[in-house]
Parts: sequence; structure tokens; C-alpha cells
Amino acid sequence: NSVDPAGPLMRTFMGAKGVSQTMKTAFSPVTHGRNVMGNGFLMIANGFGGPKGFGTALQSTASKLRNATNKELGERMAEYVELGVSGSGVNIGVVRRNLDAFANNPDKALKSSLDRGANLTEKAKSIPRKFLDIYQAEDDLFKIAHFEKTLDYIKKSSKYKNLSLQEQKKIAAQRTRDLMPNYNLVPKFFKGLRVGVLSDFLSFPAEMVRISKNLAKYSLQDIASGDAVLQAHGAKRL
Repeated sequence: NSVDPAGPLMRTFMGAKGVSQTMKTAFSPVTHGRNVMGNGFLMIANGFGGPKGFGTALQSTASKLRNATNKELGERMAEYVELGVSGSGVNIGVVRRNLDAFANNPDKALKSSLDRGANLTEKAKSIPRKFLDIYQAEDDLFKIAHFEKTLDYIKKSSKYKNLSLQEQKKIAAQRTRDLMPNYNLVPKFFKGLRVGVLSDFLSFPAEMVRISKNLAKYSLQDIASGDAVLQAHGAKRL
């Protein structure tokens, strides 16, 4: 009973685990630096070295953080999420779940014990969410930039230029999901390891293996496509 997931010991442990994860990620300047630098390296690996596309990405993510977007930007952010381009941060889902695990159990039988832990719950919830939002936005910024840059050359490609804009966006979004870290796509085996004490961060190496494989696959396919635009971008990736 003492290690039951709904018991006070495990609920306290999960809260502490969530706080420690937050300190290691969203509250760590070193991690923010690694996050930005790592995404920059991935953009270079994708053949995107210039500033084009970052304006749109920065505008959208900044508006998201301000919680005050105009209609166009709101619709654009919704489209990014719908296409699977943004909102797939490495640790945010895990951190938030662990922070709130002992506060959101629907079992009414636990109500009294949850009430007793109300002070701890409020302390966990008082952690500034903007830090987590910024951590997510760092990933979103690069993914949105990747999508916009990819959409730009997809529109110019003879293979795809006659498709509708929506179809072109789907192709660009697929390439972004395949060529940038997307932790919603991590295999269930690695997601299952998150229940362990030390296994929350195995998703990153798993994603790097997937991305490396896809970088090679898309590069070779584009070079062999006979499409001058795709061939040029395949050569850049290679």
C-alpha cells in the first residue's frame, strides 16, 4: 500500500520528481542554451542555414506567449498544432503530468487525502508556467521555421507545385515531423520507460536515431527525384 500510485508517498514523490525535472529543464539556463543550440544544429543538418522563415516563426511563438493574438495569428498557430508542427516538446508533458499527478486523481475516495495535501499541491502549481511555455516555444520556433522554409521549396518544386496549398502544407508538415524532434512520435516502448525513476530523457536519443535515418532517406530520395529544387535541397542535407 505504501507504494500505491494513489497513495500519499507516491503522490509526494511524483510531485518532487516533477519539481526536480522542472529545475533540470525549464529553469536551467544551461538547458535553454543546449535547446537553442541543438535545434540550430538540426536546422543546419536540414540544409537551412539562413534567417529566412524565422520571422514568421518568431512572430507566431511570441504571440502565443503573450496570450493575445490577432485572428490571423491565432488561426496560424492552430494550423501549426493541427499539422503536428508545434506543441510536441520533449519534457513538458511529462513535467506537467508529474507536477499535477497527485492533484488530478478523479477517484473521489482520495478526496480527503488530496485535501490534506492541498498546500503541497498549491506550491507545485505556483511554479511559473511561463518558464514551461518558453521552454516549449524554443522547440516550436525552430519547427515552425523548418515548416515555413520547407513549404517555400515545396511550392517551387515541379513535383508538388500543382497541388493545392493545403496539400503542400501537409507535405511540408510531414517533412518537419520526420526531420525535426517530435516527441509525440516516440515509440511506446520508450514512452513506457518514463514511469521509471531515471528514464524520462531516453526520448531524445531515440528521436536522434529516427531523425538521422530520415535525413539520409529524404536526401537520397530528393537527389534521385529528377526535380531540380528537391535535388538541390537533398544535396544540401547530404
